[in-house]
Amino acid sequence: MSTEFIVRTLHCEDGVVGLNGYQYLLHEDDSLMKFETKEVAKRFLTQNDIDLDTVEIIDIKTGEILNG
Repeated sequence: MSTEFIVRTLHCEDGVVGLNGYQYLLHEDDSLMKFETKEVAKRFLTQNDIDLDTVEIIDIKTGEILNG
């Protein structure tokens, strides 16, 4: 059974807030970036100097919100 995780945040460096308040981590082509596991998502965020305290990692299948 495959599970995917996405990353969202309310934190925005330029002060702009999206319509629903959340910004989602996207690829360069604006497609939603998905990760196989929470650990893979955390590793990507850490390697790209994204503060884990400012993001939420979401299990796509269950909708469960997992703090970074």
